[in-house]
Amino acid sequence: MSILQLLFFIFYPFNINPQPCEGYEVKVRVSAKSGLVIRDLPSSKGRVVYKVPYWGKLDACSLRERPDTIDNIPGAWISVKLGKYQGYMFDGYLCEIDSSVDAKTDFRLEFEEINCSCINYDPTLNWYGVYRTNGGDSLLKVEIEIYKMELMENSSIDLLRTNIKDRESLFLIGSKIPLTERKIGYGTDRHDFVYPGQSFRMRGGIVLNALGNVKSIGYCPEIENYKLRLSNEGFGGWNQDLTPDFSMVGECKMMYLIWNGDLDGDQLDDYVFEEAGTVSSVRTLFLSSQATSGNFVKKVNAKNIGGCY
Repeated sequence: MSILQLLFFIFYPFNINPQPCEGYEVKVRVSAKSGLVIRDLPSSKGRVVYKVPYWGKLDACSLRERPDTIDNIPGAWISVKLGKYQGYMFDGYLCEIDSSVDAKTDFRLEFEEINCSCINYDPTLNWYGVYRTNGGDSLLKVEIEIYKMELMENSSIDLLRTNIKDRESLFLIGSKIPLTERKIGYGTDRHDFVYPGQSFRMRGGIVLNALGNVKSIGYCPEIENYKLRLSNEGFGGWNQDLTPDFSMVGECKMMYLIWNGDLDGDQLDDYVFEEAGTVSSVRTLFLSSQATSGNFVKKVNAKNIGGCY
């Protein structure tokens, strides 16, 4: 053991070998563009064991062993494992993932806002932000940076931000297919519950409406048999029931229209809905260009908006 390691062991009560972790229960990815090293001690002075490239995936222990700040980034050292390599990494440059978020998909939906669910990100996709601009909403190509925000002692969340610093996007979309930067939306604030009996007229003569029996009135009314539909009833009664595409986890058990506009350039509306809730909810992206025969749109991705408390 070197003198440095001996002194570190005396002043920081940790084992030289990584602490045992029951199954290394957390999956993480490296968010530092230059990669990140595994060290043999929970310190930047520890010996380098192995360098993991950007977006490399590791098994990690959820226990944060030693708080630290590196390059003005708060975080902590955690025990990690990658194949035969074990050691410590500074989690200010790691982001937690789960199997559903990590699965390959051609489209992803994300938001520049506080949420406590896993980052829904894939660096191999083309990323765009939808921004409120003069004359309507615009689709702009962006670069994504992942950063960490400390919530309280020994607790943090992962967030996204873009290279466009003077404004925040309405939402972010990752696409395997390159999209065209252009005006895409109406520039109006929707954020409307779609109550039974309500309807909204969209592009191409399509109507968004909801069905159901209202049993009681309130912010979250009691509704039986709620259905959300798209239809072109003026052109032969063609309907698409969107309800099976939602998990209905929101307390209100009905949908909130977050945004509509033409993301994919086919002159038809695409949609972002939220399953309405006060603590946690799910936001879902539907694209018209991906619709199968007999449908107007197809669900292509969903983002969990977790409760932080």
